Amino acid sequence: LIEPPDLPPEPVGVDGEILEAMKDYCIKMRQILDMLRRTKLELDKSEQNFSDRLAEMERRSAEVRTSIERGKPDHISDESWAEMVADVERGEEELRTHRAEIQESIQSAREDHRNQIDNVAMPIAMEEFQVEMTALVRKGG
Repeated sequence: LIEPPDLPPEPVGVDGEILEAMKDYCIKMRQILDMLRRTKLELDKSEQNFSDRLAEMERRSAEVRTSIERGKPDHISDESWAEMVADVERGEEELRTHRAEIQESIQSAREDHRNQIDNVAMPIAMEEFQVEMTALVRKGG
């Protein structure tokens, strides 16, 4: 067996408290990073689900558009045909609007989340850490 090298003694007093404060701070930072990662994954998943659904709707819309471009079937009146074409055009416009709204909503959610991390969670954790470190340094001499 190989003996492990002699390790330095564990810090005591203020040094031990500083080490504990560092550990706590690192845990808080890890929690913030984990939250950021989870939220990013959730946003990515939502974006993919919406993209998949919209792609299917766009595929169907394209099929309908292709049918319209083939021309009016003989058994449909001109008035009904005009209404059908107008309905398809409105549907296509609504689909484009819906896609833009979803993309804007997801982007906004990403920005809000990032702002929460940058402007709330991180600064609070840093401030708490600085206060604790200042108190420990003053305590130690």
